[in-house]
Amino acid sequence: MNSSITDKKRRVYAAMVMAQDDAVGALMAKLAELQLEEKTLVCFISDNGGPTGYMSNGSSNGALRGGKFNVYEGGILVPFVLRWKGTLPAGRDYDQPVISLDLAATAFALADAKPVKPLDGVNLIPYLRGEISGAPHEALSWRSGGGVLYAVRGGPMKLVRRKDGKLELYDLGADIGEQHDLAAAKPDEVKRLEALRVKWDSELVPPLFPPLVHEPDGDGPLGNLLPKKQ
Repeated sequence: MNSSITDKKRRVYAAMVMAQDDAVGALMAKLAELQLEEKTLVCFISDNGGPTGYMSNGSSNGALRGGKFNVYEGGILVPFVLRWKGTLPAGRDYDQPVISLDLAATAFALADAKPVKPLDGVNLIPYLRGEISGAPHEALSWRSGGGVLYAVRGGPMKLVRRKDGKLELYDLGADIGEQHDLAAAKPDEVKRLEALRVKWDSELVPPLFPPLVHEPDGDGPLGNLLPKKQ
């Protein structure tokens, strides 16, 4: 571990990231050794943003608001890297919103297989190769906290539904830190995104995790949500 990092949690976290980096490097080297790079789609993605505040493990979400288990960008905006030598262009940033659910749809399409049930994701390869233009999704939606927190993003606009039912609207193109709530100024946009959220939620099974209760400030670790006491 790097002794120059004085915070113990941060130092341990940095060591874990370095170990993961070494492991990914070893995997990539083995693919090259076996001459499988052009036959292998490599996916690297985090499942959620880092926990912060009293639940912090030393991670940092930078300028993003919130963290693990809430639906602000600190909880859902994560690294997402795809590599397929000879098929995907190298060193390219893709700016349209995508989601981890797209990986399953991509895998099914590449295997020329059909899922038993319809998938929310889409095959990303034609988009990444420039064969299809435009955004892969009209909107992306999230649900957390036992079904008390929601978010829906359409283009740069994102609607957040808090546990108390309050709706907040953010322009992620200009405000990635979600500091300026535009809900009062753009009621039509709120109505549009909320309708998309309601339709999406109606298609889901009930949450499997128990409802959570809100702590006073609402933006911290776990969305400052804790399980209800029995």
